[in-house]
Amino acid sequence: MPKIKKLTLWKFFFSYVFRRKYIYIIGVFSLIATAISQSAHPRLIGYAIDQLNGKLIPEFFKLSSPIYTFYFLLGIYLFFHLTLFVGRWAWRRFLARETHYAGNYLRKLLWQRVQYFKQEELNSKFTPGVLMSLSASDVFSARFLFGFILMAILDVTFLFIFASLGMMQVDLELTMWMLVIMPLPGIIAWRISKLEIVAYSESKEELASFNDKVSQVITTIKLQRISGNRSFWEGMLYDMASRFRSKKLRAVLISFYFFPVMGGAILISYSLLFYFGISKVQSGVLSVGEFVSLQGFILLLQHPILDLGYIISEWQKAKASLQRLLDLFNNELDGFLLPRIAKEISYTSNPYSITNLNFAYKGKDEKQLFNKFNLTIKNGDRLGLKGEIGSGKSSLLKILAGLELGFSGEVLFRGEDIRSFAREQLAEEVTYVDQENFLFADSIRTNIALDMELSEDDLWYYLKLACVDEDIKNLEHSLDTELGEWGINLSGGQKQRVCLARALARKPSVLLLDDCLSAVDTHTELVILENLDRELKNCTVVWVAHRDSTLQKCHRIINLDER
Repeated sequence: MPKIKKLTLWKFFFSYVFRRKYIYIIGVFSLIATAISQSAHPRLIGYAIDQLNGKLIPEFFKLSSPIYTFYFLLGIYLFFHLTLFVGRWAWRRFLARETHYAGNYLRKLLWQRVQYFKQEELNSKFTPGVLMSLSASDVFSARFLFGFILMAILDVTFLFIFASLGMMQVDLELTMWMLVIMPLPGIIAWRISKLEIVAYSESKEELASFNDKVSQVITTIKLQRISGNRSFWEGMLYDMASRFRSKKLRAVLISFYFFPVMGGAILISYSLLFYFGISKVQSGVLSVGEFVSLQGFILLLQHPILDLGYIISEWQKAKASLQRLLDLFNNELDGFLLPRIAKEISYTSNPYSITNLNFAYKGKDEKQLFNKFNLTIKNGDRLGLKGEIGSGKSSLLKILAGLELGFSGEVLFRGEDIRSFAREQLAEEVTYVDQENFLFADSIRTNIALDMELSEDDLWYYLKLACVDEDIKNLEHSLDTELGEWGINLSGGQKQRVCLARALARKPSVLLLDDCLSAVDTHTELVILENLDRELKNCTVVWVAHRDSTLQKCHRIINLDER
């Protein structure tokens, strides 16, 4: 994983540019060639007009006759036009395309970091709504900083330099006037961008909150139908959408201020040119060709000046988005989750040995769930856990799964401290099925296989073990049925059984089940229990359940209320 800890915005920016320096070098030279070619056009047209009018032009362009001189100027003009075409193709091919490469890099980096975040930060600081906003909206804005925005800044800079040099050769006084006027809209645009970025940031925060609330609404949609409070949620979403709309609209309206400012600069530049330029032509100080050249240079700078407001605006927004991403990239990682060298596992040792376990959730109403708790789980055990709500059943499973490490005492997995195992290695050995089922918005096939290559027969085998194979066969597209977010188009019992099938497909040595058949009828549950007891002879199972019937195949049952 790339080491980017505590990088500042500019260190991150230049580290990316340096890694792809050859692409950027080609892109910069292409922009320089393009700017030179564009700046040559007005001057060559001016020379051609003066040549036709019998005016003096530089000796370099003169040939034996006026017509040959004209054709020579035309040839040079076409050469620069061809150079312009090649240069534009090159900077689009190399520099502009970096926008897309940078976007992919930022999304990849975001995932690489987030997967190692602490659970409590994912629950509070980096919620699903925040991550959705960062991975979509902020990545979309920040990526332009590495491509189109950088390209636009360099294009304006080079074009302004070469066009100014060309204008100075024609008339220094008029050029000085232009150079005084042209920076003014940039200064005003910078001030406008300060207002815009505040409004833009506020709309981003509102979007993140809205995404979070939408996610909640989707996950509780069935409950809304049962309770009949759908209108309450609709009203809340409407209010949040209205607030986001207002803040986004304010940011867009501020952006419109750039257009009159930039357009005004062009108008003033043309006014000065015609005011001073025509009188100079009449007095013979300027030739017609030179006046046309000056007009061509201003016309050449017209689009960059108009784009200046847009560039400043997008630059500020991209910087703000990249800074938000860097705040995520620089966030502290959970050391337990980071990849480590796999440990040697002794499968002859007991799966779990717990000694003097102490655990309590931190908070205002802190409750001691375990106090000097001891437990040994042997290979092939079928252990049942029962107790009232809040007795610590789910907490104990999370400790066994390595998902909760805020305990004191000794928890050994296969004779070694559970904290000494890499999370990835532990996940290969231990599969945990939560009572809150999660299914991706993807096909049933993908939801079961995930990162594994499973044959059609394998998929149906695990679905049959979970007694959900007939349900899937009756769906129109069978295994290729697309599920909604959280498996919204399946019943509660079907979701639980699909999640169980996914867990069984991992072929774990330890299976932790947290009341994962609560929505399944007792007959189907009995069949599933018999299937698991028959097929998982070498697997250690710890099962949490509220129904005694669920634990009938367990070798022993511990009631956590009776500790």
